[in-house]
Amino acid sequence: MPVALAVPLVRARLNQRAYEADIAEHRAHGERIQTRLDDLRARRVALLERRMAGDERPKDAAELALIEADQAGLSRLLDEHRAQLPAEPADLRQLEANWRRACQDIEGRALNALAGQLQQHTIVVAERLELFNREFGTMGTLGHRLRVDARWAGPSLRGVW
Repeated sequence: MPVALAVPLVRARLNQRAYEADIAEHRAHGERIQTRLDDLRARRVALLERRMAGDERPKDAAELALIEADQAGLSRLLDEHRAQLPAEPADLRQLEANWRRACQDIEGRALNALAGQLQQHTIVVAERLELFNREFGTMGTLGHRLRVDARWAGPSLRGVW
């Protein structure tokens, strides 16, 4: 196997897993901030609805100011967080495609070498059978002839051998 392709592929896969973990953590953190913002909005709405219903309390203005300050701070924090996405690693798909092509090439070369060896053995056997038939004059009715199987002849005629 091509080590020059395997090492970068393994590194890229590890980097991809680390990236996916970083992205998951990044999303989770963003969701936590968003949940806090949603809670603050709900508190603000509830406070305003209560006040509109006539239930006004002395600390409402201070609480509303704190809620709005927290919302502004969390909104800024969420914007900054969204701007700091983890860097996406090198294109794993291209490295995997290169790996598959290299493996297919190696498999093709191995099959070709095996077919070449098989062809050489077949030639030796065919020549021995032909010599046997000639020596013993059995080319007539008693001849030992090999019928070529169509599954063998087809690839052979197409130039596989």
